[in-house]
Amino acid sequence: MLILDSFEIKNPDKIEKLIMENAHADKTRTSALIDLHNYGKIYQPYYEKSENEIEIPFLWTTMQYDIHTNIKRFIKEDFDIVDLWAMTFENGEGVTPHDHTYGTIPDNQRRKIDYTAVYYLKTEQDCAEIFFPDEGLRLQPKVNQFIMFDANIRHGVEPSISSKVDRISISMDIVKK
Repeated sequence: MLILDSFEIKNPDKIEKLIMENAHADKTRTSALIDLHNYGKIYQPYYEKSENEIEIPFLWTTMQYDIHTNIKRFIKEDFDIVDLWAMTFENGEGVTPHDHTYGTIPDNQRRKIDYTAVYYLKTEQDCAEIFFPDEGLRLQPKVNQFIMFDANIRHGVEPSISSKVDRISISMDIVKK
């Protein structure tokens, strides 16, 4: 598991605004199993592009480039980020334990995922923890924190206790080339 507490991207305020304007709970607009895992709201532009031919915002693609570039400073093997989505949580929203061993990438193809990662764009002091039940590990998210782990490790998000969005995370699936 790789945990980086200082992993910044450009234009975080604009990215937060983009996510807040576009996040939804419509299971027809995502490959995530939002009805199965009790998700918050999701924004998954690559899926929406493949399904509905919606244009990917330039801000989103430059953010992905920033994330990829930052990861390359720590991971020497060649890799691709095959999917990237944002989640917001409030009012009891959370995620039940799951893994990303096999992911549905935006072109609706199932493939073996090597790593899963999450970047915390926004966190409030008492926002919901990420937990790894089989590892006996719980982590309190922090702004600009990046966590990467093997895709077969089960993880979840405790339900939010806030009445407003207290956590915005950007998650991704990564495959080795």
